[in-house]
Amino acid sequence: MQRAEATFEALSFDPRCARAYARIYAAVADAGRKPRGARTLDLMIAATALAHGVPLYTLNASDLKGLGDLIEIVDLS
Repeated sequence: MQRAEATFEALSFDPRCARAYARIYAAVADAGRKPRGARTLDLMIAATALAHGVPLYTLNASDLKGLGDLIEIVDLS
């Protein structure tokens, strides 16, 4: 954790992220996927990326299907 904290500045989940979460939630639901449950935290991270205009790096891009039009998803797997 110390290494991560020393490497980058964390982005907080603020009202701008909450608004982006609504867009992310709708996109996932529109894609016929379930936007609740275990996926909630991943979608909050995606919303934070959207709100801050940064790419989302992931080892599991399949969890983010349907979001490619909103955010840049970089698959690290």
